[in-house]
Amino acid sequence: MGRLSFITTCMGRLNNLKITLPLALQPDCEYVLVDWSCPDKSGEWVKLNYPQAVVVSVPGKQYFNIAGARNAGAKAATSDRLCFIDADMKMLPGFVNAVLDKLKPDCWAQTDNFCYGFAGTIVCWKGDWKRIGGFDEGIDCWGYEDVDFKQRLNKAGLKEVRCSSRFLEHITHSDVMRVKHYKEKDLDVSVNKSLRRIAMKRLGKIPSPVYSN
Repeated sequence: MGRLSFITTCMGRLNNLKITLPLALQPDCEYVLVDWSCPDKSGEWVKLNYPQAVVVSVPGKQYFNIAGARNAGAKAATSDRLCFIDADMKMLPGFVNAVLDKLKPDCWAQTDNFCYGFAGTIVCWKGDWKRIGGFDEGIDCWGYEDVDFKQRLNKAGLKEVRCSSRFLEHITHSDVMRVKHYKEKDLDVSVNKSLRRIAMKRLGKIPSPVYSN
């Protein structure tokens, strides 16, 4: 068990992963890569080049579901502290210590930058991830699964703390790339569908997610 388990998901982002994964192999930390039916066979590449990483393979998926992929990675993680970080995020020296200095019991952490990429970097205790039901896999479009998860952490009474974003860099890419492997290809429509599901949960018209093994 390491100090921190990094969880990265991949479906069609192997080019990004080749840049970011080596930077995320931190001392006394675990790296979990979730290959969500990646057409680039990212899991095979990781096993061949970085055997110290943990690979979770989820075959047979036509479309990406980052919530489902992140839950699969969290289940496989062995640390009691989880850091969800996207394949297009470069981790700079000092990130681990900055996070661990902030993540106290009954807290969860995110960066002070809410732009693309940065907003999806979330650090929490594994017990809290499980307690609130993990990420909502019903949010199967691009966007806002991270916002929903953070809102439910807050609703559970956990304190939000923020880490400096200077320890991260985002690899920029087009909106076309963002939605490429989702069923819904229109970014605005995708976001609206996600927001609609979150609103329906708030109104009690659909249930919140429940963790299951």
